[in-house]
Amino acid sequence: MSQCELAVRMGIPRTYISKIERGYVIPTLKSISRIAKALDVPAVYLLLPEPWFCAALEKELLADPFMRALVDAGIGALNSEWRDRIFWEIWRLRRANFLT
Repeated sequence: MSQCELAVRMGIPRTYISKIERGYVIPTLKSISRIAKALDVPAVYLLLPEPWFCAALEKELLADPFMRALVDAGIGALNSEWRDRIFWEIWRLRRANFLT
């Protein structure tokens, strides 16, 4: 999701998202809650260190037999950035009930 898309979902200026990403501002808990809602993730995921978040996502997804088959078929051999992107998108689609 782009900064612009996130800003539109939150009803705030895109520049605020940019400042958060670059570390120029520290978001309030209210802003973190709004970001989480716009991303459709629990707010706690935004407060945890990224490796923990990715590990939590991976653990949740790998409980699914289809995802386990994907990993066994070779998705695990991808570099961590691509693997995490794939896991994130599948998790997001499952939360939106596009995948069951």
